[in-house]
Amino acid sequence: LTYLLHMFVVFIMPQVRDLENNFFMALNGVVPSYLERYSSAADNPELEALADDVQLMLGDKDALLNALQSSHECHTSQIDTLEDKLVGREMSKANNLADMNNAWQEQRHRDRMSEILSFLERNMNELDVMASDAAEAAADVADMQ
Repeated sequence: LTYLLHMFVVFIMPQVRDLENNFFMALNGVVPSYLERYSSAADNPELEALADDVQLMLGDKDALLNALQSSHECHTSQIDTLEDKLVGREMSKANNLADMNNAWQEQRHRDRMSEILSFLERNMNELDVMASDAAEAAADVADMQ
């Protein structure tokens, strides 16, 4: 379980981060061409066909780049949060499993000790009985002589 989590964190999450970074870089590479395309003419029919929010973003280069940067940071934060949740959940499961194993081991040791003590007590009682029987037999032999 821990091995799988380690493999996920070491190999998969960096790939997800790299994909997000590559997407962000590619988007930043495409943005200037769109800004040039839609801001070249004031009466651009393609620009008028777009939604008002999109027209506003394409009209302000700084706002568009800030929105892209903000989106990238939000995605990176979500990836980090997901990784933290996964690691936290798996570590919690591993800790619970270890606690359950420790409790089971403690109970097993107690049961073994109890069995050993019962064995010793039973043998001590049998030895006491044998010793008293031997003492009685010795007394009977002494009385007979």
